[in-house]
Amino acid sequence: MTDELVQFWETLTPAQRRDWAARAGTSHAYLRQIVHGFRSASHGMAQALVRASDGKVTLEWIRPDIYGQISEKNGRVKPI
Repeated sequence: MTDELVQFWETLTPAQRRDWAARAGTSHAYLRQIVHGFRSASHGMAQALVRASDGKVTLEWIRPDIYGQISEKNGRVKPI
């Protein structure tokens, strides 16, 4: 998880957080644990969260340890 993910979370109302979790097929409590770094999202869950956010969050925000950093130079994923 990244600061960007936490910042996105903080912009949501409690109802929007519950809706995001439901749309991703998880619980609000589990999503909160992912956002705050107490749990790691699986690859499938990370993809579901991106889809459920309508692209407002990225795979990199959810699992930077897997998806690496986006290189500003060429836009490619660079493993950490």
